[in-house]
Amino acid sequence: MKMPVALSLINMKGGVGKTTIASQLARAAAADGLRVLAVDLDPQSNLSHAIMGPEDYRNHIENNTDVAYFASRYVIVPVKPEYMATIGLPLLARSVERFCGQNADHRLDIAGLVLNDQSEYIDNREKKTALLEVREVAEKYGWHMFGYRIPYSRSYPQAARTATRLARTPYAHGNRVVGFDGLKNEILRAVGIREDGK
Repeated sequence: MKMPVALSLINMKGGVGKTTIASQLARAAAADGLRVLAVDLDPQSNLSHAIMGPEDYRNHIENNTDVAYFASRYVIVPVKPEYMATIGLPLLARSVERFCGQNADHRLDIAGLVLNDQSEYIDNREKKTALLEVREVAEKYGWHMFGYRIPYSRSYPQAARTATRLARTPYAHGNRVVGFDGLKNEILRAVGIREDGK
């Protein structure tokens, strides 16, 4: 009998295909008759979702409390206006509702949804459709949608690369800086850190 071999798919950047490759490699190896154990170390549990499928994953999440809820008073939900943007929102709503029902002494509220429009590749028609879907879900659950949509800008990755605020990033457009500052103030007011008008 051969010894087990451990493989890891690692890249500190998201969106490079770690989950897709890991889930498909695990499935393909299992189809070849190999015994496979896939260990999901991603805080977002994307590999678990990919391997378990939507229904089993949803059931798993609904029966396991997320530690982040205990550490939080408010939740800010980033959403990209793209295909399937709303897929996780009902799951989040049920998860927060279940958590609050099981932990009456801990208050947790969705402070609002932030539209992160950070892709220059999304078709405008698709973006409009996705925005309508996001608004419908937000309305259904009574969630606030913050007014500022974070637009695509090369300044955001540049700010991350230089480990600085957007306002201090060279060549950041003034409207991006002013807009994000407005979003910051809107969020701080929503969670009670700032009073209205400040």
